Amino acid sequence: MAGGVLCCDNPPVFDRGRHDSSRRPLPAVGRLFGAAVLLGGVSVGCGGATLAPVENPAPTAGATDAATPSETIDPRPRLVVILVVDQMRADYLSRFGHLFEHGLARLRDGGARFAAAEIAHAVTMTSPGHATIATGVDPRRHGVIQNNWIDRPSGEPAYAVDDPGATIIGPPGSETSELGGRSSVTMRSPTIGSWLKASSPASKVLSIAYKDRASVLMAGEAADGVFWYEAAIGAYVTSSSFAEVLPPWVVEFDGSSVIGDAIGATWERSLPDSDYAFVGPDQVEAEGTLSTFPHRLEMSGDSTSAAFYRLGASPMSDAMSFELALQGLSGAELGADDAPDLLMLSLSGADLVGHTFGPDSHEIVDYYVDLDRRLGEFLGALDRRYPGDYAVILTADHGGTRMPEVARAKGQVEATRVLSEDFDRGVAAAVTRACERLGLAEPVAVRDVGEGLWLDMGAGQAGGEQSPGVDVVKIRAAVAEELRGLPFVADAYTYDELADPSTAAAQRRPWLQRYALGFVADRSPDVQLRGPEGWLLNARPTGTSHGSPYDDDSDVPLIIFGEGIPAVEIDTPVRTRDVAPTAAALLGLPAPEVDGRSLLPLLRQGAAGEAVATDHSRT
Repeated sequence: MAGGVLCCDNPPVFDRGRHDSSRRPLPAVGRLFGAAVLLGGVSVGCGGATLAPVENPAPTAGATDAATPSETIDPRPRLVVILVVDQMRADYLSRFGHLFEHGLARLRDGGARFAAAEIAHAVTMTSPGHATIATGVDPRRHGVIQNNWIDRPSGEPAYAVDDPGATIIGPPGSETSELGGRSSVTMRSPTIGSWLKASSPASKVLSIAYKDRASVLMAGEAADGVFWYEAAIGAYVTSSSFAEVLPPWVVEFDGSSVIGDAIGATWERSLPDSDYAFVGPDQVEAEGTLSTFPHRLEMSGDSTSAAFYRLGASPMSDAMSFELALQGLSGAELGADDAPDLLMLSLSGADLVGHTFGPDSHEIVDYYVDLDRRLGEFLGALDRRYPGDYAVILTADHGGTRMPEVARAKGQVEATRVLSEDFDRGVAAAVTRACERLGLAEPVAVRDVGEGLWLDMGAGQAGGEQSPGVDVVKIRAAVAEELRGLPFVADAYTYDELADPSTAAAQRRPWLQRYALGFVADRSPDVQLRGPEGWLLNARPTGTSHGSPYDDDSDVPLIIFGEGIPAVEIDTPVRTRDVAPTAAALLGLPAPEVDGRSLLPLLRQGAAGEAVATDHSRT
């Protein structure tokens, strides 16, 4: 079970006005905090905050797997596809598996399935999840710690793919001047695409998603094509960081009826009503007022944000990405020569459906029934174009927490939804008590709340006539201690503890090492929060989220499928940071020094029936 997650990755599909500015500035602690919803750019307005960093931890700050020398399969595939299903929980393959007859069934039954795959880092979100999959290293090395953070040197808010120096490139005649630029400038480690281009310049790398951050962070800086959907102009776009113009095949796609048909569609059930009853009723109060089928995907008066989420929270958003990927096979000439190519495809609809309706809804079941069919068609196209000459790696960037109301009905009696206003009051009171206890002349201001608190230490350090000033380490420790006394905080880790977890009695602090895997000195919060398992923190009245280190959020599927890959289930614990070195091995590349390892040696052991179990400790 999972929980203890700050409800902060995506707003619900019908929430308006949050696409471009989703996090509010947080002034002194006497005032309430705002919910942190992270998709578009951020707009925290308190400049000049004192956010002094320390050095990053040594590479051994968290437990990692030793990199394994690459070994490939024979013959080496011409095309490797890394397919990321955004927010796909591992248990969906079994819970919904009796309904699968096409692509998901084919991968599950015909590929190497790793039954104990998980995310190593604690903050399970879209941006660090995709960056980890693509780079083979943990967030402490690739630098993408969350979807949004506060940049300590400048004191300014940052979005994981924001780049003011870049511009959006849309189809001819589209107006993109008001759209924020995107690139992978925040990433500090090269991706599998960069490894491939460095080793084989003739190889091609393509990255496609509905979400900008998914496509950009999978691609890195060296991709030949990086595309995502921009609701403001109703088209798939790229950035000047990757290209000067959209290639003709993307322009043709944008001008076709595919996008318009998706926007104008009504989402109906794929199966008889009775086939969904095993997960519970269709109408659940925590899903909101529009919780039952059918779902219209276009409503008059929708803002750009609402339109993005309404379409996104349906199978039709991924139908568009699938179709663009299929056109890219020929348009980008993938697999047309002897140089191996890489296609990275992220299906963002799964995440938006999960946020809006939850992992026990009729909608999530129908989404995966639809995905099973579309994936079957996609694999069929690969069969025809590259018979016996491609490989697919399927995984997810994170899972999803059950709605607390549903979790309680299913026996998890402690599961609780902590609404934003209650969360705000509790955290504000805790920070105030810490400031008073230290005798600060002025209260410390909270810059922002994401998966933790960024504090403006200026007043606390400067002091005054009645206060000589307090060291930032003591301020962080006092705030963390007060936060630990709140019923919805299981633990609070200070910046200084995560910078050097060896000093923080790690053996008595469950999850500390996993949070340390996401520590980056010039980006991490002053205090990192972990809620109790099964709790949803800083939440809206409806929907759900992810972000915790618990099973629901960290256990994900991982399947390798292709010619020469045995159909076997392997119980060895593996991690999403193993995807990039495994893809490198499939492509015949030498992988650089990474935190992950190639999983191909496990395939041979699993096919031979050898024991391959290792420690699966979660501390």
